[in-house]
Amino acid sequence: MRTLSVKALDRVMVVALGAQNPTDAEWDETVAVGRQLLEAAGRDASRTGGIVFTDGGSPSSRQRQKARELYGEKPPSLALVTDSVVARGAAAIFSLFWPSGNAVFSSSDWEKALRHAGITPSQDAEAVRLLQSMQREVGELGVLKALLAAKR
Repeated sequence: MRTLSVKALDRVMVVALGAQNPTDAEWDETVAVGRQLLEAAGRDASRTGGIVFTDGGSPSSRQRQKARELYGEKPPSLALVTDSVVARGAAAIFSLFWPSGNAVFSSSDWEKALRHAGITPSQDAEAVRLLQSMQREVGELGVLKALLAAKR
């Protein structure tokens, strides 16, 4: 089973990550999706967004460097949804070196996180279907329970 699944919803990268850190191959897929979204937006990262649902896994420093190389000094806004103290700490460190519109949300604030990433209310049903399919790849994520239960 995979540790990470990445998909695009319009111009928003959606990532589902379990408790384990992503493999280099999985992270390379994530960077490739980011590159596609960035190219579709005319290399203007402000026209893209990202949302990560994680049970605690986070990229390594080498993997984070690949993201910085892709986006440079102007990354897209990113919403991190997690109840993991470790993942929240990693996000805080990441934002020190790469400040942008990053925000961390608990799983109970999933709706605010969707909006922060650029997913509109009219896209909620599509986002839920996408996340359900992603869970089939990575297994059940605790961080998604509130969202999926509310949207059934």
